[in-house]
Amino acid sequence: MTEPPARPPSGYRDLWSLAGEAYVIVGAGGGMGLHTARAFADLGARLLLVDRDGELAERAAAETGGVAVRADATDAAALGAALDLAVATFGRIDGAVDVVGGASRTTIDGLHEETWDRDMRVNLRHAYLLGHLLGPRLAAQGSGSLTFIASVSASYGSFVTPAYAAAKAALVNWVQSLAITYGPAGVRANTVSPGTTHSERMARVMGEEGVAGFASRTALKEINRPDDVAAAIAFLASPAARMITGHDLVVDGGTRARDPWYGDRGDASFADDVL
Repeated sequence: MTEPPARPPSGYRDLWSLAGEAYVIVGAGGGMGLHTARAFADLGARLLLVDRDGELAERAAAETGGVAVRADATDAAALGAALDLAVATFGRIDGAVDVVGGASRTTIDGLHEETWDRDMRVNLRHAYLLGHLLGPRLAAQGSGSLTFIASVSASYGSFVTPAYAAAKAALVNWVQSLAITYGPAGVRANTVSPGTTHSERMARVMGEEGVAGFASRTALKEINRPDDVAAAIAFLASPAARMITGHDLVVDGGTRARDPWYGDRGDASFADDVL
């Protein structure tokens, strides 16, 4: 039996490099988007940074050496123009990252049509547009990767963010459809599902006690930093993940690994009488 060719001929370190590749990051102005831009820049990528806040896009570009574009990613014409600019600037696009999203906090009883439509637009429309506009381009060149931010909320029902959870579940499925559609042409499509992620807004609203409460529910007893999520995104975009597509990579500190019934008990012997 003939063995497959060894990879990589230049060493494993190169598998984590994005040197010379051109990426579009949508929602790059702050939070996970900004950290993703920093990660990709450190790995050698050339970047087109899209954000609806032009000032934030400019700041991210100044820090990472990228090109800033002010655009609403839910606007087909604006997003298409941004992709055209990336090709004009870099000569090609090797992939894109989409971190745009947001949740409305309301129970189902209080969920009105306008709120439902907003959460669907904020979490899904740009993902549809990016896949629809960029997928065929990447397929035509025979390579590329698309990575989208989903959420652990896609995995279960929610009392407080039901529309957001539904939208993120749909996003995961949409990206799987992109993966099987463009996979034969060499294009990969994946999602990253963060758990609770630390942010300035979260710290301000929840306070130290609230943040600690979220951390207590994880296996690692801490919540994500934005760079934890950015590192996962960078991995999925890199050659190291060349055989990973249609996958949802969960970054949640082990929250979903906990036993939902006895997860707060370190000693299972108490269960002998009830099992």
